[in-house]
Amino acid sequence: MKRIWLIVALLSALLLGATPVLAQDGFYVIAGGGSVGTKITSLPYEINSSGLYCLARNLTYSGTTGNAITVNVSDVTLDLMGFKLSGPGKTSGSSNLIYIASGVSDVEIRNGSVTDAGGYGIYGPSPYGVRVIGLRVRDVGSAVQLLGYNHLVMGCTVLNSAQGIFIWQGLIKGNQVYNIGGIGLNTNNGSTVSGNVVKSCGTDGIGAGAGSSVLDNTVMDNDGYGILTGYGVTVKGNTCRGNTKEGIKTGNDCLITNNCTQGLTVGSNCYAVYNRTY
Repeated sequence: MKRIWLIVALLSALLLGATPVLAQDGFYVIAGGGSVGTKITSLPYEINSSGLYCLARNLTYSGTTGNAITVNVSDVTLDLMGFKLSGPGKTSGSSNLIYIASGVSDVEIRNGSVTDAGGYGIYGPSPYGVRVIGLRVRDVGSAVQLLGYNHLVMGCTVLNSAQGIFIWQGLIKGNQVYNIGGIGLNTNNGSTVSGNVVKSCGTDGIGAGAGSSVLDNTVMDNDGYGILTGYGVTVKGNTCRGNTKEGIKTGNDCLITNNCTQGLTVGSNCYAVYNRTY
């Protein structure tokens, strides 16, 4: 039945004169010629109505302050369509490439490159329920920073930036982070950090606040701790090697199990079992 509906969707797209493209996690976006979504053809651009927005081509924002794309409303999908959204350069000013206004919720940004800006790749001072999926972020001041709650950052590659990925609360899953000046991945309380690869960061690889879960990550060659947590955190199934400080250091009241780590320091009243340390 699922295959029948997929065939129907593809035939419908073709009849409308558009080209279906397989994107992240099996969903389809409509590229070229179709009437689906609003095309962004120039910068700066403000999104003031809910709906689907797509880049029409590679776009460059030349301003050294301000935002290339600003999302002012909830219920928006911004699909980069595999194109590149770039700024004036990593060392040129403090402009942000994608800015999500405070109080906005249910925004998804996906499928493209975000590069070359002195400010943030994606920044939200207090949105809710933002999804960042399948982006390639490099050479920016800070790759992704989302305050607020219930965020998802998944399947992204982050390279050569001053700061990596920070969310106040939510899920960071399946990302690759390399050569970051500061911490690679960082969350506040009650978050999950799962299945990421974090390498060659200037401080700690992963930081997780109280009540979080840090699961099945590979954390190597960072100039600090591999994983550093608050209290009441589950740390399970991680591989930590070659970090300047301990591979794993936890707060109090944590569960630490099934990790392979070069160095392990746990807080008081922790339960640590089945770890391979060396």
